[in-house]
Amino acid sequence: MPFLRLIGRAAQQPCTVAPDDADFLDLLAAFTARPARQARGHPPAWLDRTIRDLAVSWTSQHGVGDVARHAGVHPVYLARCVRRWYGISVGNMLRELRLRTAVAHSIDGDHSVSHAAHAAGYADESHFNRAMHAATGLTPGRYRALVRTLEFTVRRHGPTGGLPR
Repeated sequence: MPFLRLIGRAAQQPCTVAPDDADFLDLLAAFTARPARQARGHPPAWLDRTIRDLAVSWTSQHGVGDVARHAGVHPVYLARCVRRWYGISVGNMLRELRLRTAVAHSIDGDHSVSHAAHAAGYADESHFNRAMHAATGLTPGRYRALVRTLEFTVRRHGPTGGLPR
């Protein structure tokens, strides 16, 4: 919850909040939102394109302001639209992308868990461990060990698309 995260940060002295802070923008979007309408149809093309681009090219340097500039909209409007169409705050979406990126790097045999954490923008390995454990119930090391024990095969589907006849 953005409000509780901001309160927690305010308890630490000194506390400053950047105008493009994801939690701050999510909170502003919540306070200024009109009564919720049920999302019908598809998200606007600009939002769909922005989310697809973000999923492909996300880096730890991407903030809400960067995403909004790329989309050509105000950050608060972006936060409202993401919540309306995807049911998640833009801050949580960025945190999820960071976690997915770190997990992908951590299961790669060439990277240590610490390297994966830093590459995805976590302050340290323990921060990544806590986020991963909260999301999956597993530590990155345990997840990595489990994935390495699995055997993956590519199965080709026939003309029915893999569905039973």
